[in-house]
Amino acid sequence: MMSLKNIPWVHALILFAMLAAYPLQVYAATVRISWNPNTEPTVEGYMVYYGTESRSYTQDLDAMNSTTIEIGDLDKGMTYYFAVKAYNDSDMSEYSEEVSVTIPDDSGAGGGGGGGGGCFIATAVL
Repeated sequence: MMSLKNIPWVHALILFAMLAAYPLQVYAATVRISWNPNTEPTVEGYMVYYGTESRSYTQDLDAMNSTTIEIGDLDKGMTYYFAVKAYNDSDMSEYSEEVSVTIPDDSGAGGGGGGGGGCFIATAVL
């Protein structure tokens, strides 16, 4: 059985972009997350986990074989934590390094951080 533990893709590139979804949803934002692909040939996809407490993820999304996903309906003023796992039909990797972003209350810039270990993390408000 293949082991997806301790693989190089955990050095993820995370780009955050806060977008106003609709005028009626003034208290929601969208985050775009991108990461480096896993180079193992048996990887079939990626699961993205997130929540408002570090390493306590309450939501997950299947990004399938994409290395970018947008997550919407995030509350302004909250800090969200994100991690990714690679999977195939019989196994799932450990969590990637965690990154975080604070959704700005207004048009000011939000902050992103986390990672370490060679990760590059950037944030941008559009």
